[in-house]
Amino acid sequence: MEFGTVGGEAAMGLRVLTLEMRNCGTGEYRVSGYPDLRLLDEDGTPLDVVVEHGSTGVSRIESFEQPPTELVLAPGDHATAGIVWRNTYHDTTNPPQVGARIDIAPLEGRPRQTFTPRLGTDGGPPQSSSPATTIDLGSTGRIGVSPWQPPRN
Repeated sequence: MEFGTVGGEAAMGLRVLTLEMRNCGTGEYRVSGYPDLRLLDEDGTPLDVVVEHGSTGVSRIESFEQPPTELVLAPGDHATAGIVWRNTYHDTTNPPQVGARIDIAPLEGRPRQTFTPRLGTDGGPPQSSSPATTIDLGSTGRIGVSPWQPPRN
C-alpha cells in the first residue's frame, strides 16, 4: 500500500483533507472500515489527539457519516478517506497542536506507514514539488475520519 493526499479544503476554521490509499501490490487488497491514523509533530512525536469515526464531533459532513462498505482494490486501484478538524484555539495554557506527518494503517492491526501530507495549488492534488501541509488543530485535539470509499470521479 502507498498513502498520500489528493486534495483539501479550508473555510472559516474547518479543514478537510482527502487521503488516498493505492494498492501497489500484485494481488487484490480488501478493506472495509476506517483508516487507523495518528498525527505526529515535526519531530515524529505522536500528538494527543482523539480520532473519531465520522465527523459529528467536529462538524457534520454527510460523506463522513456513510457506513463502511467492503472495497476490493485490484493492483493499481485506490480508495479515499477524509479527515476533518477545526483550527481553533481555546486553551492559552498549552501550545497549539500541529500535525506534520500522518502515521496510518489501512485498518487497525494492519502494517503502518508514515507520510508527510502535501497539497497542490488551491488544495488540489499534489505534484512532486508541492510543499508540505500541516494539520493545524489549535487546541481542539480532535479529528474525524471517514470510512474508506471508492474515489469520486
